[in-house]
Amino acid sequence: MKCYLCSSKMSLMFTKRGWDMYRCPSCHLVSTNLKQSYEPFVRKFYRKGYFRGEEECGAYAQYEEDKRFITRNWNHHTKVIAQYKKKGKLLDIGCAMGFFMELMSEKGFDVYGFDPSDFAVSRAPKFLNSHIQVGTITSVTYPKESFDVITMLDVFEHLEDPVGNLKKVYSWLKKDGILLVATGDTNSVAAKILREHWTFFTPPQHIHCFNKVGIRTVLSRSGFMPVTWYRIGKWLSLAYIFHLAATSADWPGLGFLNRLIKKLGVESVPVYLPMYDNIAVVARKK
Repeated sequence: MKCYLCSSKMSLMFTKRGWDMYRCPSCHLVSTNLKQSYEPFVRKFYRKGYFRGEEECGAYAQYEEDKRFITRNWNHHTKVIAQYKKKGKLLDIGCAMGFFMELMSEKGFDVYGFDPSDFAVSRAPKFLNSHIQVGTITSVTYPKESFDVITMLDVFEHLEDPVGNLKKVYSWLKKDGILLVATGDTNSVAAKILREHWTFFTPPQHIHCFNKVGIRTVLSRSGFMPVTWYRIGKWLSLAYIFHLAATSADWPGLGFLNRLIKKLGVESVPVYLPMYDNIAVVARKK
């Protein structure tokens, strides 16, 4: 594979769940060899099982039931956004069931969103129906310079062509608007310690995994400049932690423990993980 960022020849890093992941020796980008067309893959992969604990997907154990944890993790993002924008039109890319849209609507924003999962969009609150749609960055359209805030929370790593995608996002953002991106950091302590067991190394849905320099490169090539960087820890349910360990982290034997905690009725016990392997950046147009 050639590196998406610098075109260097990438080296096989490891094979996980049948998918080859490569690492660039020059810029350290980590990429999954998807070996299929992106748009058809997206439409097929982000199905009901992605949000309901299907092991093949290696994603969420119980997305809807974990809403309180997911929204709690976003509290810091809302505070950061408030430093730049108190109100206006907000677009949430990869909005899933509209949890973040709902949260920002309560804070006075006029919210819009889209997601490739028709299942997820169908589960969004009815009051969002006219402002939420099924689609990808490639397939949807919005008027130029129509949003004050655009968010991409745990979406960046799912994009096949982040530079091309962000160039389109650039056209949707107002001149004084802000873009907020949150993704995993391959240079984090957690990534270095866990290596192939790190939960952001989750093929096939996580196509490119970046460090801070790589994120900055994508932003710059797309016409953006970083303004603020920060990291967050996360609240997760016990069910989600064990599901990640059994699937995304690929630790054998933990599938049994995941089933056990459900039988014991403790799957929704909250656990805070201060791993800070999630890096976020606020960016503006150059």
